[in-house]
Amino acid sequence: MDLKTQEAALRTGPDVVVATPGRLIDHLHNSPSFSLSAIEVLVLDEADRMLEEAFKDQMNELIRLCAPNRQTLLFSATMTDQVSRFGLKQLDCGPSFNDFRQEFIRIRAGRETDREAIVSALVTRTFQENTIIFVKMKKDCQRMHILLGLLGLKAGQMHSSLSQAQRIDALSKFKRREIDVLVSTDLASRGLDIEGVQTVSFRINNVIFFRVSRQSTFQLKLDYHYGKLR
Repeated sequence: MDLKTQEAALRTGPDVVVATPGRLIDHLHNSPSFSLSAIEVLVLDEADRMLEEAFKDQMNELIRLCAPNRQTLLFSATMTDQVSRFGLKQLDCGPSFNDFRQEFIRIRAGRETDREAIVSALVTRTFQENTIIFVKMKKDCQRMHILLGLLGLKAGQMHSSLSQAQRIDALSKFKRREIDVLVSTDLASRGLDIEGVQTVSFRINNVIFFRVSRQSTFQLKLDYHYGKLR
């Protein structure tokens, strides 16, 4: 949508505006009838990415142009240093980690090749159902999917080489409990709400993280933080 069309839409006084930071700032500077001086709620989705270095100046400018007494909601799939610093600086209430347990296994230097065996053992012995395993690359996803199948588990996979229809089918089967384990790249790490997921495995450097909760994976309090701007 071009700037003139957007400017005309903003003049109608919409209740909700969904925008990228750069385009919103552009209108704040160049659309005379548009401002955020009376804004009541500012929502920052994907806050961990919004607060990366590439968007840092834009976010600071956007905060400066907003009404100081608004409510600010931050939604983040990960608790990065940038999100933590922003929350402590800008929000009245800090993050809450109630009803959350995180366990991890640290792999010793020189034993990185044991990672698949460790994950497989944990899944087959302890986390046999309602489990998502996140891997970094699609080749890892394909390999782990085959390995779990050979171990007798009903597993599905999600990665960029699959068609949209295949991804939706795998996700639907996981939701219906037709498969016990879903192996995925970061395609399934954001924007999904899957009830009843008990365990999520992350592969970060030489650490295997397991997030355990009775809540939905993407409803964990670690994943979203909110408060009012000071």
